[in-house]
Amino acid sequence: MNFLENNIKYIIFDMDGTLIDSMSAWDDVGEKVLLENNKIPEKNLIDTLNKMTFDESAKYLIENYNLEISLEEIKKRFYEIVKYKYENTIYLKEGVEEFLEKCKKNNIKMAILTASNREISEIVLKRLDILKYFEFIMTTEEENLTKKDEGIYIKALKKLNSSIKETAIFEDMLYSLEISNSIGIMTIGVFDKSSIKDIEKIKKTSNLFIYSFKDLI
Repeated sequence: MNFLENNIKYIIFDMDGTLIDSMSAWDDVGEKVLLENNKIPEKNLIDTLNKMTFDESAKYLIENYNLEISLEEIKKRFYEIVKYKYENTIYLKEGVEEFLEKCKKNNIKMAILTASNREISEIVLKRLDILKYFEFIMTTEEENLTKKDEGIYIKALKKLNSSIKETAIFEDMLYSLEISNSIGIMTIGVFDKSSIKDIEKIKKTSNLFIYSFKDLI
């Protein structure tokens, strides 16, 4: 399958669950925060939080468990819990580096659009030696938008100096693929086990679906 024949000159990549195998690092974060605050987590909490953006997850815990901590405090705690894993135990998904190198050789400009904060994004991308491939990292936190906001994708396109017709987005989350699709950007759905319940919808929403980046090499 030659993805590069689609006249794509720019690519915007999600990071977690797309380029890096990191979603499991977040599985127990909500539970740990609740237990630290003497709250009993509901069963299958992770299934509920997986369908939400980062900010929505934090708000859900605050509102549904009456936590007396601010949104910023709970987000900070989330990152403290996962930081060690980003520094030490998270790795690239299969075929990622080979695909990025292929895109670079074909003069495709690439960027990251992530819901993770800049600190842990740079930590893991530098450690895995792939930060060099990207024009920039854009975080939803710094832009004060979520991936359910059309504006975050428009901002990324503008910063990349790209047009909708020449740009593709790689994502593993259904809601991000749906929004990208709605504004006409080519969408490539990437398999991740954290999104397995949405897999059929993801396949239907994506212009192209891959189980591995090796599918594109």
